[in-house]
Amino acid sequence: YETGRAKGSEILCVSFTNKAVQEIKDRIPRGIGNHPLYNPFVATFHSFSAYYLHRGNMASFNFPDDFNIAGDIEHEAISEIIAKDLNLSEKELSWGELVLMIEQRKMNNYREYVLLLKDSSGKQILEKQAQSTTLEEAVFYRYLSLQRKNNLLDFSDLLCFLLVLLEDDPIFREELQSQYQYILVDEFQDISPIEFAIMRIVAEKHGNFFCVGDPDQCIYSFRGSNIQFLTQLETYFPNHQVHTIVLTENHRSSGNILTVGNTLIEKNKNRYPKRLFTKKSNGLLVFATLQKNHPDEARWIANEICQRITIRNAQSKFGRN
Repeated sequence: YETGRAKGSEILCVSFTNKAVQEIKDRIPRGIGNHPLYNPFVATFHSFSAYYLHRGNMASFNFPDDFNIAGDIEHEAISEIIAKDLNLSEKELSWGELVLMIEQRKMNNYREYVLLLKDSSGKQILEKQAQSTTLEEAVFYRYLSLQRKNNLLDFSDLLCFLLVLLEDDPIFREELQSQYQYILVDEFQDISPIEFAIMRIVAEKHGNFFCVGDPDQCIYSFRGSNIQFLTQLETYFPNHQVHTIVLTENHRSSGNILTVGNTLIEKNKNRYPKRLFTKKSNGLLVFATLQKNHPDEARWIANEICQRITIRNAQSKFGRN
């Protein structure tokens, strides 16, 4: 903004959590001053999607613009209905696993299921449910049926509906591409194929795409994130020059921790080569312990903390005497 290249309203900044978004919003006034014209559009992927879907863009999906967004309460109610309708016990219906299954099915075949939800009568979904040959299919289509009946979208739908809208509506696509001349994405190593497709389309016109991420910290591959979006970014923007800035100084960890981390992560084959360093001292030696499961690991950590506090308090008391 200060260079005159873009207004705040022409800059889009996207991250993954509300906490990260709030942190970015708080830092902007400290950096460039507190003025409405300075402020870019800062949002999570889901809130960005919901913002545009709510703005008169749901008619093509036969949904009202004031559609409901499913939260924990709605998911709990839906799970109870599905369990009752399909005569499932709590053991058979692990809602955490089913939510992941539903999300993966939607992300892998987003056009197919969005087309089903466009049928306001719900008949196509009921036909699919009747043809189900597995429990997963039956649950999935019953879930879609309840969504359609209640004009309900979940977080996956927000992304998939926006992507379909961008792909199929040239007027809407041009609106967003013209609006946002500069796009910034935080924690880019965690981006999913659907999220990346959205950002790629929006950035297509101007090609000013800035992303921050660490391939060594990709932890959401189970939901489709792929570090190749980061490590091979130039292949997705072939008509634009890609500049990579590698930040290697660590301001948080001690030298010994970084030595262990560097040694371990270098074993990964599919990564961008880098070695972190710090100006801090080496600190305490690092030691490892192998526990049987998560509860044992948590108990070991808690006991270790308690022991260290006890030792520190005893040393402090001894020093005073």
